[in-house]
Amino acid sequence: MALILKISTVDRSNYVKWDTLQLTSVLTKEVDRLEFEIIKTPSKSSIPDVGADISLQEGGSTIFGGAIVEKNEVIKGGLLIGYHLRCKDYSQYLDRKVVTKSYGTTTARAIILDIISTYTSGFTTVNVALSTPEVGSIKFNYEQPTRCFTQLADQIGWDWYVDADKDIHFFEEESATAPFSLTDTGDKFEWESLEINKSLLQLKNSVYVRGGEYKKTISEANAVDSYLGDGTKKTFQLAYK
Repeated sequence: MALILKISTVDRSNYVKWDTLQLTSVLTKEVDRLEFEIIKTPSKSSIPDVGADISLQEGGSTIFGGAIVEKNEVIKGGLLIGYHLRCKDYSQYLDRKVVTKSYGTTTARAIILDIISTYTSGFTTVNVALSTPEVGSIKFNYEQPTRCFTQLADQIGWDWYVDADKDIHFFEEESATAPFSLTDTGDKFEWESLEINKSLLQLKNSVYVRGGEYKKTISEANAVDSYLGDGTKKTFQLAYK
């Protein structure tokens, strides 16, 4: 399917050097990035600048949306022949304002919806899970919204990202489904790239957690709270902060 690249909603596909285009997409809060070169256009008004909106479409679907964050001139033989552009996904637009607010006991969803409506514009929350864990309290002191969402997700063991249509996705990590399936006869991956690795480095039979108010030496014998993991429960209430 043909790719269409728009800069500030104008189709600039004819100016793109397609062999230089590189798209890096990730599912989690890590930033999606796009890099490419364009040739020098006849009109100066069509030369993109940093901050301009970028949209990459394939088959009518937007596969990347964001903003130009870096522009470098490409010079050969003493002549300006084009520009190398580096782009960042719409998290760039999310962070135009900083959050200064405290939240008491409420759900993670309620916090996200409030931040989006108060500190951003043009973003939707269709893919923020309807049922999210409750947060005891959280405070943001001049934090960018992306950092607020990351802190919130880390606190409850969830994840988030903003998609190419400016919609916020906030979800439980274990509930995210793959966009396609891998089979022995499918064409979704390169066979020579397959690697299978097994490791015990992150395996632990016991985990000890000591709060800031606990002064005794940690040991199994004098543990204040003791929980046996069952493979399902993810949250444990502790006696000390």
